[in-house]
Amino acid sequence: MPVPLYPPEIDTLNMLPDSTLLRVLAAAGADLSPDEVKARLGQGRDKVPASLLEAIDRITAMSDGTGYADLGEAYGPMFTADLGPHELAASAWLDRRDLFLRVFHRRAFGRRGHFHEYTGREPRRLACPDSRQLRNLERALGARFENRGGTNHCRVQVFAYEDAIGFEVAHGRPQTSRRVVEIDSTGRTYPDRLAYRPHQTDIVVYDNRTHRIRVCAPNAFTVRTYLQVFSAELFGVLGWFVEGDVVSLAPLVQHGRDSLLPTGGVSEVQLVSLELRFAGTLETKCTVQSPDVFASLTQIKLGSETGLPFRARLRFAYVGGGRPRTMTLGVPNHLVYDRTRDEEVTRRFLETRGFLSTAHTGMRATG
Repeated sequence: MPVPLYPPEIDTLNMLPDSTLLRVLAAAGADLSPDEVKARLGQGRDKVPASLLEAIDRITAMSDGTGYADLGEAYGPMFTADLGPHELAASAWLDRRDLFLRVFHRRAFGRRGHFHEYTGREPRRLACPDSRQLRNLERALGARFENRGGTNHCRVQVFAYEDAIGFEVAHGRPQTSRRVVEIDSTGRTYPDRLAYRPHQTDIVVYDNRTHRIRVCAPNAFTVRTYLQVFSAELFGVLGWFVEGDVVSLAPLVQHGRDSLLPTGGVSEVQLVSLELRFAGTLETKCTVQSPDVFASLTQIKLGSETGLPFRARLRFAYVGGGRPRTMTLGVPNHLVYDRTRDEEVTRRFLETRGFLSTAHTGMRATG
């Protein structure tokens, strides 16, 4: 007999004990029984109250193996393996909401790896924006997007986690179309084109520890829009964030293998690949991939007038174990890595070894 397949939201409801599920419904302000919620979910997500749907979605997201491990690590000595993944996520959402949201948002923002980082003109802490500031951000961003063929629809959600402020920005991209097959009232099919505006979600994070903003967005215009609008609305200066060499690959040239010596919490770092840009009118680029990249580089005179590195991939192994993870560093400000674990350890290595700048020098305004 085939096993029925349920949407993940219904799986979550089925996996929770009745007592826990009733507490979730009450905490989310839903005056519904578990069976009524399941029936409504079967009819469509729009049939369920938004506050309850958000709670179920977040509990579901944190009920996989990674979420279970992250919550267990956050609980520390208080963690016991008596609860299964779904029940642990629901209990954390009910009884340790601050801890749950901190882990949830760190995971949500950390997985978005393609960030460009920019430094503020001077060290300044940013408090969590109030509702008026958020509305101003939405209006200013919406106007910029509309001028570029998008929509003025813009919604900003803000999350505080660890010592950073994260912004999730949802907006409409320029209109496009695609070929579809339509069905009329008689059942006849015919080809057509469907015009629509894709939904875009970008991430902006301001880190109060480094006084830098990092932006995950699809193109240079959108990145610059966030820099200018966030500068004006949250810091009162159009060009608060400045461009400069946040990332440097000079340590690879100057110190070779010694530039990858481990620091606290890191057990090993390997150079996986290196992209080089060569001088000359052709602007030639090449990628070096080798079991021993440094040995291969001796054949092409790294650091001479011919080849200069502009992007590198490093593989990190950590003292705490686990599968090694890779990072991409691109000059002048591109960093791609999973920030959900060992972020502080990784950043400390980059700063100690000179791959990441720590001073407010050599910058130019973005406005």
